[in-house]
Amino acid sequence: MMTIRTGYNRVDRVKSLATKIALHAVLILGCIIFLYPFLFMFLGSFKDTSEIFSVHPTFFPREGFKLTNYKTLLEVTKFGRAVLNSSIVSSTYTALTLLFCSMGGFGFSKYRFPGRNALFFLMLATMMLPFQAIVVPLFVITAKLGWANTYYPLIVPFLANPFGIFLMRQYMNSIPDELVDAGRIDGCSDFGLYYRIIVPVSRPALTVLGLILFMSSWNNFMWPLIVLSEDRMFTVPLALTKLVGLHREIQYGPILAGSFLGASILIILFLAFQRQFVEGIMSGAIKG
Repeated sequence: MMTIRTGYNRVDRVKSLATKIALHAVLILGCIIFLYPFLFMFLGSFKDTSEIFSVHPTFFPREGFKLTNYKTLLEVTKFGRAVLNSSIVSSTYTALTLLFCSMGGFGFSKYRFPGRNALFFLMLATMMLPFQAIVVPLFVITAKLGWANTYYPLIVPFLANPFGIFLMRQYMNSIPDELVDAGRIDGCSDFGLYYRIIVPVSRPALTVLGLILFMSSWNNFMWPLIVLSEDRMFTVPLALTKLVGLHREIQYGPILAGSFLGASILIILFLAFQRQFVEGIMSGAIKG
């Protein structure tokens, strides 16, 4: 009997080990697949165009890690100014949108008023409109307000983000109403309930939404291309367009250098908030 139990345990351990090896192999393969584009971008930023598209591709730069492409990037584009513009626009847009979305989600989740559901579904319906359908009237309004070549058109029109309000409302539905009622009994005003109770409890969802909003604003290309025409106001994606068509050829090396620098800022931001981001995703999954 003892021999049978020992044999069973050995087989069980072998199966467990095989499962772990297979799982780690899949994870390593996934990491390689997801990291390869970033690695290609990083190594390509040190190569010239002919080496990037060579029929005999090289992994490391043939002539070493020279900074020629980065020098060209800084000479041709106002990249430092573009990073500053993107930082101002993305940070301001993210902070204000989180404020409006969290307040909207709070209203839809914790208050009862006539037409609440109809208004909520009407708001959701606006998500079905493609951006191309509203770009012309939006541009006309922006032009009449005199906002061309300013930060305003990149921030103001998108502050009441329907997806953000939906996400915050769904998360706040999981917060017990008794917690809000206890705050009312203690004498909290409506804004006090929002600021002192709802916002601290909703921090994981706010972190997730904040990262999504910042990334979408940082990578936005089409709308800044329409409303900005002066180099001093260009964001990072627009600054890279200065490298297209230069001397009748596309400067792929400097473009990869600029793309690597732009993506690095997003990666650093993600790593800084990684723990809160994972907590937000996990809490949403568990509560969902």
